[in-house]
Amino acid sequence: MSNKIAFVFPGQGSQYSGMCAELFAAYNEVREVFNEAQSVLGYDLAKMCFEAPNDVLTQTINAQPAIYTMSVACHRLLSSRTIGGQKITPAAVAGHSLGEYSALCAANVYSFADGLKFVHNRAKFMHEAGQNTRGTMAAIVGMTKPKLDELCLNVTNAGNYVAVAIFNSPEQIVISGTIEGVREAGEKAKSEGASVFPLSVSGAFHSNIMKGAADNLAKTMEEINFYQPDCTVAMNVLGNLTDDTNTIADAIIRQIYQPLLWVNCVNALYDMGVRTMIELGPKTVLKGLVKKINREINVLNIEDIKTFEKTLETLESASAAAR
Repeated sequence: MSNKIAFVFPGQGSQYSGMCAELFAAYNEVREVFNEAQSVLGYDLAKMCFEAPNDVLTQTINAQPAIYTMSVACHRLLSSRTIGGQKITPAAVAGHSLGEYSALCAANVYSFADGLKFVHNRAKFMHEAGQNTRGTMAAIVGMTKPKLDELCLNVTNAGNYVAVAIFNSPEQIVISGTIEGVREAGEKAKSEGASVFPLSVSGAFHSNIMKGAADNLAKTMEEINFYQPDCTVAMNVLGNLTDDTNTIADAIIRQIYQPLLWVNCVNALYDMGVRTMIELGPKTVLKGLVKKINREINVLNIEDIKTFEKTLETLESASAAAR
């Protein structure tokens, strides 16, 4: 049976104060990435990740560069090691929302520095859009997509915009929109037996409220050098695999204001033979989601020394068994 490896990268919401401090202290590869980030951004991102309180780190303008940088640092650390004399290379990469930008860096679609500039601009424009139109998001558990689509349409037609934004798992769908629209849709979902979990976000991400942010980001793309990816990429708004640079460049802009098809991405990776995923970055959000989508996929992760060593040990055992 095929057992290809995919690298997957988390999105906004996975950040926490103190993230990556342990790896930074232990590994030069990680320090190099953060030093480069400081040169690009003009401030000490490591200090922010390690010392800033959660309410500061959670702000979109801070969280996105921080998660991107940590994720790339974890990837660079893993890529510096070998298993059975071979470099650890993925058959494919994928990222959830912001994580897609980390995934594209891992696939060498652009350099770390270019990607960080891109992410910084993305965060700035999304923050501004969130200030212009106050919005929020909520996870809905226990309602089918057709029913939730209909519910959101009815609320929107009544005057409060809300839309389906992310397909996280077969049971969990995230909605996004105005504060009033999300609240009203949540109340209606509860009345039909669903569970509702408000998300701590500063805007209506992956909805039409973010269209202006996407348009502004698109204008900055000519500053970024795009290259053919080293491996297949599962794109959020497509829900399938591609290695076409033009398709990738279009899709990472559209994902800012269009729904994310994470379930489809995981299924597409499984269909190509992926049975092991390595989540690179803070927390294990994707590990939990993948388990709900397909239990045949084993998910490892790297966010500190313990998980790094455990992942290497697991990969070494699998390699030895295959030899």
